[in-house]
Amino acid sequence: MGHKLHAVRALGKIVPIRFQNAPKHHQIIPPRKQDGWIMRSFADIGYNLHEQAILNRVRQHQQVVFDSDPFDASGLVLDPKYLRLCQPGERWSEWNFGRQCINQEQLKLWQEALGQLAPRRRRAKRLGDYLSPGHKVWDWCFEEESGRLQYEMGNTKTIFCAHGERGGRNQQYVCRTSSRRLPSTRHIGAQLRSW
Repeated sequence: MGHKLHAVRALGKIVPIRFQNAPKHHQIIPPRKQDGWIMRSFADIGYNLHEQAILNRVRQHQQVVFDSDPFDASGLVLDPKYLRLCQPGERWSEWNFGRQCINQEQLKLWQEALGQLAPRRRRAKRLGDYLSPGHKVWDWCFEEESGRLQYEMGNTKTIFCAHGERGGRNQQYVCRTSSRRLPSTRHIGAQLRSW
């Protein structure tokens, strides 16, 4: 990495290049309280640099940045989809990640590392409330304006509408429509956490 930075600085002497920090509103911060960078957590657990390099490649393939990414909206339970490889065409993040070629041995290391973050697929301590929406694409989302609950799997989106007057945690939903690629809505996690 050092030689690349040196080359960029040398290029800056030939072609004027201005380096600046990103404005505060463009900084990437973990979306939840008690959240952090997943690679820092792997280092803290004790993975060596070689293992961290492998985990970083798998992390990119799995579209993960923060500790909260491979967990469900409760911030406690590991989402099982992160234990398998993200398939071509699947999008688990709103951000763009480079596709990596991951073998079974590398996937096994990733599964082991997630297992150390969440023994028996549960964290020792729940992550806190959401501070920002984050980048994770949720399979389930709630459209506040219409009160509709939506489930998206691949190219299919199923819409559930509220049934009855209950509201709140005991609200019942009825499947109203299922179709391919309806316009996307704002994905949420915090609202689903209490369900």
